[in-house]
Amino acid sequence: MKAAIYCRLARRDDEFIMAQINHVLRLASEHEYNDVTVYADNGALGHNFDRSEFMRLSEDIEAGKIGAVFVHSVDRIIRNAILVDRWLSQMEQQGITVKAVDGSCGRKSADFMSLLSSYIQMGGGMDGA
Repeated sequence: MKAAIYCRLARRDDEFIMAQINHVLRLASEHEYNDVTVYADNGALGHNFDRSEFMRLSEDIEAGKIGAVFVHSVDRIIRNAILVDRWLSQMEQQGITVKAVDGSCGRKSADFMSLLSSYIQMGGGMDGA
């Protein structure tokens, strides 16, 4: 099954997005995924899912084309801990593996729990980058 690499930067930076893509490609390769499609939102805020490449990724997941998603960190998906948790839960229910370079994609990981804690302390919103 094909894997997806999803990268996102809030501020457009072609050099940095390529570095992020290459870093995540190495992770996919380490997990023996060599047939990958890259989805990259360069210059897109992470406060909602309304991003062209993320929507294309979602369509490919729905179509059954993707079996694993690799990201740099969980906050590249979305900067809202509740929505991240829902998305990760949906991926889990669909049998899709989600891995992050920084290890933050496990719903019980320390990085995810830290993101959730920050979300709660901030009163529920994590808009922005």
